[in-house]
Amino acid sequence: MKPYKLKHIPTGLYFQPFKHKGSHFSKKGKIYQTKANILNLKYFSDGSTRSVITIFVHEKTLIYKEFKNILIWVSSHDESLLKTETLTSDWVIEEI
Repeated sequence: MKPYKLKHIPTGLYFQPFKHKGSHFSKKGKIYQTKANILNLKYFSDGSTRSVITIFVHEKTLIYKEFKNILIWVSSHDESLLKTETLTSDWVIEEI
């Protein structure tokens, strides 16, 4: 399989695993070399279809400051952690 990244079309940002005090969104993104990624997890454990991908971000990150008015952010379980839900159809696999 060719290396690829997961790109969010509306923002142009890439998906990455969440890091401490970071974000799921990134301008560089994670490079995948296997089929295992968030888009391939199409079903929840109860069998229902996954139609959204939840993105978490800390409010002090540059990504949040730049995109806070583009996406709808809501509070999370952590005071400084915000989340937004994106449609799975808004994501594409971009080969490198």
